[in-house]
Amino acid sequence: MTTTLKTVAPALGTIGVLMGGISSEREVSLRSGRAVVEALVKAGCRVETIDISTHDRQTIIDAIRSAQVQVAFIALHGKFGEDGGIQSILDEINIPYTGSGTATSATTFNKVRTQRALRAAGLPVADFCVADAESADPGAVIRELKDFPLVVKPAC
Repeated sequence: MTTTLKTVAPALGTIGVLMGGISSEREVSLRSGRAVVEALVKAGCRVETIDISTHDRQTIIDAIRSAQVQVAFIALHGKFGEDGGIQSILDEINIPYTGSGTATSATTFNKVRTQRALRAAGLPVADFCVADAESADPGAVIRELKDFPLVVKPAC
């Protein structure tokens, strides 16, 4: 027998899709959240949308509890959505959720910590260096990394 979302949807209870958020990626999160809601409804799931528009812990807890969800689908992007913030709230109120747990989210949100953790675990990672925006010498970065292409990204 093949298990599909349609066959397990009733057992999941109400799924709360957490979207919006307080980061600069709010609009992307709202679009992602709407797409997730559409797909879950199409699959026969009961869904509640929860627009997170504050970082106030109690307000968020109240919103999630009032939606009476049994599981959360995290469609939040950026700070508070991917850094362990919302995960810690869901852990506190015992709501299972999609994605990584609080500690893993906090680590992986920071690209430097992630690279160091992966390297320490013996996994191959691309060469990288950390440069401060004010004092970075592009020539020194290129000399340290030795090759193109290279990617410049903020740590978080």
